[in-house]
Amino acid sequence: MIHKLKKKFILIMMAFVSFILLTLFGILCFLHIQQQQHDIQQALHWALEENNKQGPQLDFQKPFKKENHNPMISFNTFTIYTDKNYQFLSLHTNFYQVSTTQAKELIATIQKTNKSKGILYNLHLAYEYQDTTNGYMIGIVDISYQIEQLYQFLFTSCIVGVLSFSAFLCMSILLSKWALRPVEQAWTQQKQFIADASHELKTPLTIILADSDILLTSSTSSKEQQKWILSIKSEAMRMKKLVEQLLFLAKHDTSKVQVNMEICDLSEIVWSCVLPYESIAFEHKIQLESNIEDDISILGNQDQLKQLLLIFLDNAVKYTPPHHLISLSLIKQEHHAILTIKNTGSFIEKSDIPHIFERFYRCDRSRVYQGGYGLGLSIASQIAKIHHIKVNVTSDKVHGTSFILTIPSKKRTSS
Repeated sequence: MIHKLKKKFILIMMAFVSFILLTLFGILCFLHIQQQQHDIQQALHWALEENNKQGPQLDFQKPFKKENHNPMISFNTFTIYTDKNYQFLSLHTNFYQVSTTQAKELIATIQKTNKSKGILYNLHLAYEYQDTTNGYMIGIVDISYQIEQLYQFLFTSCIVGVLSFSAFLCMSILLSKWALRPVEQAWTQQKQFIADASHELKTPLTIILADSDILLTSSTSSKEQQKWILSIKSEAMRMKKLVEQLLFLAKHDTSKVQVNMEICDLSEIVWSCVLPYESIAFEHKIQLESNIEDDISILGNQDQLKQLLLIFLDNAVKYTPPHHLISLSLIKQEHHAILTIKNTGSFIEKSDIPHIFERFYRCDRSRVYQGGYGLGLSIASQIAKIHHIKVNVTSDKVHGTSFILTIPSKKRTSS
């Protein structure tokens, strides 16, 4: 539980941090691109209107003004003049050495775009042309440096983002340990209390059951007294079962149980669990079918595996209406054994399926209370975890409910 809470805390923190980082870098990237587009537009304006003009006189006595900035400092620009038929007339450049052939190729490339303004990404050039008295004037700006700057900005942003994410992840892990420390302490105390209380309750319950048996065999007890004694014994048995379930879960929560694993015959275990329930199903007017393959061996604890199967069979009998079907199948695959327990006539809502293995949880909306405390499936889940068994649940109104257990199989070694 605490481990899941820590995971949720870290995931929520990192989702929030990721959103902030992505938003921040998105805004910075947008502003960077906008600034580059503005600078490119200024350079194009310079190439079209002021490329042939002499720049302003530099005066060291006056402060620098942005409007007097010459885009030629940051960009390489040149201007091509054509007639009305886009035939090359002349070229003006302050930096580039552009041949007539190159200029004509650029005119043809720009003409194919059918746009008065745009970017030739394959050439790293931005262009814009205007009408003149004799034809067209095409301003061209080299944006190689700006593209390199953008790539460098994105690369730097990714490095900063990864480092920031890693730093926040470490902080989240440390914060989760600090923030959930009181919860962890309370959870530990609660588990210890349940374990201690369950252990202490076993002794008086054992005495009550023993005394009940003595009173039932006593000849001095009347029929009326025996009825009340049987009621006491029945409730004591129910309480004993609850105590044993709580003690089982508490011991496994505190990792105080050493489970002895050995090679065992799963087919025999399943048969031994199914046979007693054939008569129980018959009494409830339920049809029980089984298809069990022989000689399926697994590594596990025989007692716990029996307990696991009895829990699923008991639930199937409890929640299957009369004149419906319970089917159990055990088949062998390459590296796994597949055990399926299916019952018709009842189903579990989709919203309930993720919670059915939680302690004391009952699907009251779709099932009628049949006794028990909502701990059976929690115990089954704990046993499945110990044996590395994967449990899948499917349920709908038409086909009923199926519990599918994927169990790692193991070949029996010959002696």
